[in-house]
Amino acid sequence: MTVTLDPDAGAEAPIAPCSDLTRSAGDDPVGSGTEFRTFLLLDQRGPWGRDAAGDAVRELLAPHAGATVHAADGLRAFAVRPVTDRRQAAGTPAWAGRVGHQATITALPEVPDAPAVTQIAAGTPAGSPLTGVLVAVCTNAKRDRCCAVRGRPVAAALQQAFGGRVMEISHLGGHRFAATMLILPTGYSYGFLDPASAHTVVAAAHEGLVHPAHLRGRADLSGPAQVADAFWRTGIGPAPVDDVRIGDVHSGGDEAVVQAVVQGTADRVLVRRITGPDIRETVCGGKPISTGRWVVQRG
Repeated sequence: MTVTLDPDAGAEAPIAPCSDLTRSAGDDPVGSGTEFRTFLLLDQRGPWGRDAAGDAVRELLAPHAGATVHAADGLRAFAVRPVTDRRQAAGTPAWAGRVGHQATITALPEVPDAPAVTQIAAGTPAGSPLTGVLVAVCTNAKRDRCCAVRGRPVAAALQQAFGGRVMEISHLGGHRFAATMLILPTGYSYGFLDPASAHTVVAAAHEGLVHPAHLRGRADLSGPAQVADAFWRTGIGPAPVDDVRIGDVHSGGDEAVVQAVVQGTADRVLVRRITGPDIRETVCGGKPISTGRWVVQRG
């Protein structure tokens, strides 16, 4: 069985995992970060299905609280679990917070009810504030096998190096960029990671820095703004979140003009999406994948 990468050229390659094929096609993860402003992490032990986050909401929250999660604008719920010792390790019922420049993360005293979910969506969860970062690697195998094959070695290596603040997380979006990882509370996500590159990113995060390598984007930014943010961060290297402050974004079609203040200096760029080949079939299954990349120009 074969997969056609470029129908116009008629080029064929052996069918392969989605993360291999997208990398070969030049698909760029920058600008692909899942968008949300606030988050809820639910400690869900045991096997995960295809919709692990949805299952966690249905199984752990009361119906009214679950409905409030789904109705809340900008709130994203995830299932999380320890990398090892899932049966022995004591867990926090849930964590919640907001991403971006005013990022916070809070350990909740119990699984939230509907009023507590409303507070979480507003970015003001009640609980014990945490310092430092949580590191979450997608290992949701039932959603996509690449997340297990690529993600689990990364999660295991990071847990050994950085300890209990590393966890497994349900689908982050963009499984074709596996291994994928989310840094909280800032909300920066990464793709095409291996244990070595993930270690570099997490070490920087523990120093309060955003590492630009393998960056997908920050969750509270739109796709074009994520691209521009990554462009500036690549230029300045590992730096605090506040070193790049995105301002106005003017979008039209596949182009956008993004303004920002970068280390105290105003700048603007034009970002433009270039479509790549379609990937119609992978061993992972799922929908056809439309690949592409962004081009960034100053001015």
